[in-house]
Amino acid sequence: MKVNLKRIKKLNLIIQIHELCKSIQEKNKTGLSFVVLSSKLITLLIGIRKMIYSGLPDCIKNLQRPFIETIDVFFACIINDKLNESFSSTNELYDNNDFYWKHFSKDKLPNEYKKLFDKLSITPEYIQFLIDRRKKQKSFLSESIHSSFSASFSNFIMTDLNFEFSESYWGKITSAYPMMLMDLIQDIYIFDQIFYKVLEQKINQNFGKIEISQLNPMYLHAHYKYEALYNNNWESLYKAAESYPKFLNDVIEEIKKQS
Repeated sequence: MKVNLKRIKKLNLIIQIHELCKSIQEKNKTGLSFVVLSSKLITLLIGIRKMIYSGLPDCIKNLQRPFIETIDVFFACIINDKLNESFSSTNELYDNNDFYWKHFSKDKLPNEYKKLFDKLSITPEYIQFLIDRRKKQKSFLSESIHSSFSASFSNFIMTDLNFEFSESYWGKITSAYPMMLMDLIQDIYIFDQIFYKVLEQKINQNFGKIEISQLNPMYLHAHYKYEALYNNNWESLYKAAESYPKFLNDVIEEIKKQS
């Protein structure tokens, strides 16, 4: 089955979130971190898009890791005002490595955004799903970034969408693409849904002075359109996409048996 993901406008939604953060910062003179982080999401997503069209899955995964971490830092800054102030400080320079290990290393970052999820009254089951999902993502992407043999081997034998093997050095659309795209689509959906809840429930002081009805209509249009496309297409697209890695896993298991 052909997986058509063109109708789900990923980039435009992130751009509109950035524009909203920027307009609030210009008006209130607060929230610089959200402007910077949302801008980074745009540049990373543009990079991912270019790598998708270039047929370079390893490069996609190497951009996905900072993409999801930027989302997590965005959430942490929403719920922790002190962290937000330190992160976006323009008065003094700080060592990035020291700052990361102090605030984001190990389970510190998940603990921060879990506080946000709790405050938004998200069900414990869904919170656990989000945390488990992110943990699994980071583990998977780390294997690619650090060039583990299993990740490198999987990429080397990856077939194209017609299940034919190719050793093209200049890029190929592999059978990993559909699930990689579905993962990215879901990341953006979850990010926007959480962000909208923050606006709706006025969780953060930076976003607390604005009513939903007063939001930029371009953002609201992008939000509702993405939400509708996601809810109407997710199940069918996911079923079509998951058939590809299943085939690859079967091949890998067969190779293991014969080795």
